Amino acid sequence: MAISMEKIRTTINDNSLVVSAAAVVVIAALLYFVLRQSGVVGGNTYTPPTKAFFYDEDTGETVVRSAKDIPPCDNGKGKMTLVKAYYYTYGTDDEKKLAYLEKYTDQARAVLEKANASGGEIDPMNIGVVETGQYVRAPEAGSRWVQMRSGPGEEIMRRVGAGGGDPAKLRMVAPK
Repeated sequence: MAISMEKIRTTINDNSLVVSAAAVVVIAALLYFVLRQSGVVGGNTYTPPTKAFFYDEDTGETVVRSAKDIPPCDNGKGKMTLVKAYYYTYGTDDEKKLAYLEKYTDQARAVLEKANASGGEIDPMNIGVVETGQYVRAPEAGSRWVQMRSGPGEEIMRRVGAGGGDPAKLRMVAPK
C-alpha cells in the first residue's frame, strides 16, 4: 500500500489552504523557539541592578550607591576613595564575599559620565579610552590596581568563586 507521489500532490492541491496554514504554524513555532532561546522573548530578560556596592579604600567600609556612579567617587569627605565593589556568593546574600574592586582613570570616567548623561551610549571613538581606563584589584590589602583587560586583570576576574562551592550556584550579589 504505497502512496504515490501523484496522490500526495493531488491531496496537497485539493487542501492548499490547510497545508498553507500548517506551514505558517510550523514556521511561527520555529521562530518563537529560536527567539526564546536567544532571550529576545520569554522569561530570559535581564534587568541591570540600580544600586551597587562601593568600598571606601580609606576606611574599609562598604556603602550602597547608584549603579550609575562611576568610580572613584567622593567619599563625602572630599576624597575620591570610593571604588565599586563586586561580591559573589554560593548561598544567601548574607554569605557574600568580596570578589574584586573596580575604578576608572579620569579620562575613562569622563567618557562614561558623558554617556550616562546622554542616555547610555558611548561614543564609538572613545570605547578604547574606557577599555584601557578600567582598572581592578583583588580585595586583599596591598594588592595593585591593574588594567582589567590585561593578564593580571583577567587573573583577578578568574579568581571569582575559585574558593570552592558548586559552580552552578555561584552568582554575583547586588544590593537590594
